[in-house]
Amino acid sequence: MKQLKDWFNEACVINVFTFKEYDFVIVSGFKITHYKKDDTYSIQDARTSDFYTEVKEEDMKLLQELGFVKGAYTITYNRNLKRIDDYTKAIEILFAKRVEYNRKLPKNKPFYTKRIKNCNKNIHDNHDMLQFYRAKVEQYENKNNLI
Repeated sequence: MKQLKDWFNEACVINVFTFKEYDFVIVSGFKITHYKKDDTYSIQDARTSDFYTEVKEEDMKLLQELGFVKGAYTITYNRNLKRIDDYTKAIEILFAKRVEYNRKLPKNKPFYTKRIKNCNKNIHDNHDMLQFYRAKVEQYENKNNLI
């Protein structure tokens, strides 16, 4: 309980949303709420859906180890590293499919032309997301001197 209060105060320098019955802060998808009526605090995870869920035990350990703000950013950093791997693999698969479709193109030109066009679009879309997450990772590393 005291730890949540400390984390709330730590995150208050970023941005506090104030309402009549409660205040809350959100840092990198983690929300800490201060309920004014009974002076209690709660923490929730809002990263994976529109609904708030409990914070996973491994995430909570990292938050306790590094503090709320740095811990939340580190959790997001690790998740972004995984996303970079996922997008890289997806792009590699799409390139392989495009090569295969180009090889099969003479068999059914309209069919494989459409598939090649879809691969190209998906390669571009995935590449855009890959660049986005690479930039996020680079920002984190520059800020925390991890390079």
